[in-house]
Amino acid sequence: MNRRTFITSASKTGAGIALGGVALLDCARTSRNSPRAASATELDERAIRDFASGLHGTLLRPPDAGYDDARKIWNGRFDHHPALIVRCADAADVQRAVEFARAERLRVAVRGGGHSFAGYGGCDGGLVIDLSRMKSIRVDGERKEIEAQPGVVMRDLAMATQSPGLAPILGGCSAVGIGGFTLGGGEGSISPKYGLACDNLLSADVVLANGHLVRASTSENPDLFWGLRGGAGNFGVVTSFRIRAYPLSHLFVGLLTYELSQAATVMRAYRAFAPSAPDELDAGFAFGGRNGPVFVLHVEYAGDSASAEPVLSKLRGIAKATSDTIELVSYHELKSRPGTPPGFPSMSTGGFLPELSDDTIDAIVATGSRVPPGGDFEINHLHGAITRVPLAETAFPLRETGFDSFAVAPWREPAQRDAALAWVKRVDDVLRLHRRGMYVNVIGDDDATRVRDAYDGQYARLSALKKKYDPENFFRLNANVRVGV
Repeated sequence: MNRRTFITSASKTGAGIALGGVALLDCARTSRNSPRAASATELDERAIRDFASGLHGTLLRPPDAGYDDARKIWNGRFDHHPALIVRCADAADVQRAVEFARAERLRVAVRGGGHSFAGYGGCDGGLVIDLSRMKSIRVDGERKEIEAQPGVVMRDLAMATQSPGLAPILGGCSAVGIGGFTLGGGEGSISPKYGLACDNLLSADVVLANGHLVRASTSENPDLFWGLRGGAGNFGVVTSFRIRAYPLSHLFVGLLTYELSQAATVMRAYRAFAPSAPDELDAGFAFGGRNGPVFVLHVEYAGDSASAEPVLSKLRGIAKATSDTIELVSYHELKSRPGTPPGFPSMSTGGFLPELSDDTIDAIVATGSRVPPGGDFEINHLHGAITRVPLAETAFPLRETGFDSFAVAPWREPAQRDAALAWVKRVDDVLRLHRRGMYVNVIGDDDATRVRDAYDGQYARLSALKKKYDPENFFRLNANVRVGV
């Protein structure tokens, strides 16, 4: 189990839809899981041919070879059947897709890595802007900067930066796309030392809802740049990211595993240690396991041996572990390891915990000890550089020291579904009593009403920005911010 190694996905059937099932933009509030929208319109074949003829990439429709694979996303709970899938080759294709969707009033989903827990990488009856083929990466070792397209996933970036010995902020699952990860904030294992992925975004090229391609940075469209750093996909399609990286090649990484009966003791001991945790340390707790619940303290330390030794010694002294796997590993190899393959359906929830009171710990342990097979309940310590960025500087809302929690339960067989959903609900009931806000990258499709709560004081500014850049809510399949709501 590694930080943010989420277990999901499942097999999907491949029924197609007719062009008559194309979803209207103004019907986008209908269920994303329904076979077709409440209203539909026939698309003229000539319009589709004209659209396709101007693409540098490819257009897929239900009868086409490759359509069934292209429509699938990581969380198998969603079985989307879009009418059209545009596999974009460049920013011009993205612009063309946006303009076509607006002209035909189509519902639009944007897909990068396809790892959205809420299934936002697909839609029924509409158009999917598929960015997965846009995978160019340019590394400037001297400036310590990277330019990457939105089809790049964590493992791509890790492999491209290994030779120059640079470390971008990467998440725990190697198949997650950099787009959704960065735009939602991007909590990574070196974030306490270097900040979030969005804190290290230097500029972005963005296709807006009107089809225009603009650049956002601190000097160009700075209000849009503010919203991109944590505001999810609400403001446009990013076609290029310029990000900062750091000279780092290795980490001390591993798990301290304990008997379940020690969980509360370990959590209380870490709580006492937390105020002294150095920026180099990323740590937290997890309940999980495929063959029965286990409890671990995960550790990732981005520093040299001399500074690591006393910190690791303190953590090892918290309680007697049944196993200790902490060792020096390559950052890039760690971030390139294959994650759980897609296909299994799952449900998730989460919440930010400003503190771990005794009552909170007891409730977490009671629920975490019942984690179903394949499930994962993580409580990760947020501190250091993450908390030193002023709240007003980016749209990311979690800037205080605390613990970011996340729970997911997959099911391999339909018979396991009810137990998995019931466990996630129990976790959510516990977190509801203690959380304040939520990491938007883990908001599920049933958590849409929590978007406002997740952004809290940032929401009004985000809503005003939405009114400026996307007043019709064209980009709505995301952790959606509404105008005037």
